[in-house]
Amino acid sequence: MSKILVIDDDPMIVAIYRNAFSKQGFEVDVAEDGAVGLQKFHLAKPDIVLLDINIPGLNGLDWLHTIRHEPGLDKFPVVVLTGGNTRANVMSAWSSGATCVMLKSRDEPQRVIDVVKAVLGNHGPQTWGADAGARHH
Repeated sequence: MSKILVIDDDPMIVAIYRNAFSKQGFEVDVAEDGAVGLQKFHLAKPDIVLLDINIPGLNGLDWLHTIRHEPGLDKFPVVVLTGGNTRANVMSAWSSGATCVMLKSRDEPQRVIDVVKAVLGNHGPQTWGADAGARHH
């Protein structure tokens, strides 16, 4: 079973994706802000992260920047799902290290699930830095 961490402060978005991913057999963990998301990321060791940009605490771009500079996490799969669908937001997410950028206003939940599955398939098993045995299923 793949594990996903959803980092978003919108209760409706969280409910939609918690339900949708659970129905697809994912183990789902949720954080409502970036700082909590960073803690849960290191504790839960998910296989992939679904990240909003506009979150309290540590915004999504700073969150991405933080993990991209940790040893062994420069390619960890992070799908940005943002409501800020301006070109500047999308380009900022790409330049901060997003694996994929999707828009809440355009991409339906099933499309997000399909993209997450594809990203997981392309990245293979995730390892956590030098401690590859730390990955949980």
